[in-house]
Amino acid sequence: MNTVFKPQGETQLSSYSFSPTKGGFVAKERLERFRAEAFTEIALRSVGIILTVGPVFFLVAMISMTGVLPEASALIASAMSSVVGLLIYAYGSRGFRRQMSLDTHDGQVSVTKINLNGNTRIDYRIDKNDIQSIYVQRPGSDRDTARLCLRVKGRNWPVVLISGGVHEVRLLHRVFCDTIAPKQNSRCQGRTQKDRHSRGAVA
Repeated sequence: MNTVFKPQGETQLSSYSFSPTKGGFVAKERLERFRAEAFTEIALRSVGIILTVGPVFFLVAMISMTGVLPEASALIASAMSSVVGLLIYAYGSRGFRRQMSLDTHDGQVSVTKINLNGNTRIDYRIDKNDIQSIYVQRPGSDRDTARLCLRVKGRNWPVVLISGGVHEVRLLHRVFCDTIAPKQNSRCQGRTQKDRHSRGAVA
C-alpha cells in the first residue's frame, strides 16, 4: 500500500477518500466537491415528495370535509401527480458522485454513483479478466478534473472509476496497478502512457 494512505482506516484526500479492504480498497469522491449537485438532489427530492404526498393529503381532506369521493378527473389528476413525483424523486436520488472498489479475492472492480445518503441503485461490476487497460485521462482545461479510466472488453467507451486532481488520480492509478497485478505493474504503466490522452470516457 502506498505510504500516502493509511494501512487501516480511511484516508481523506482533497479529491476522494480511500479505505483499504481485505484484498483491495474502496475510493469515494468527496462530497465537498459536489455542492451544486447536492443542492439539486435536495431540490428534486423535495419536489418529488411534495408531488407524491400532496395529492394524497388533498384527497383525504376532501373526503373528510364532504364525505364523498372527488370526481374521476380529480382522482386521475392526483394519481398522475403522484406518479410524476415518484419519477422526479427517483431521478433526483440516483446519485452524482462516484465510488469505486477493487476486490482481488472476487476478481472484480465495482463502480457506482452514490447520493447524499450514501446509497446507490446501480452497481456496475467488471471482471478482472475483462480489463484491457487502466489509465489516467488528463484534464482538458485548468477547470477540468483528471479521470481514472478503465477499458473493458466488449465496450466501445471506457468506464470512469474516479475523478479528481491529476496527482491524486495518478496515485490511485498506481495503487490500483500494484494491487491488481503487482508483478505486471510496469506493463500496466506502459498502457497508461499509450491511452492517457483518450477522450469520451463514460461513467
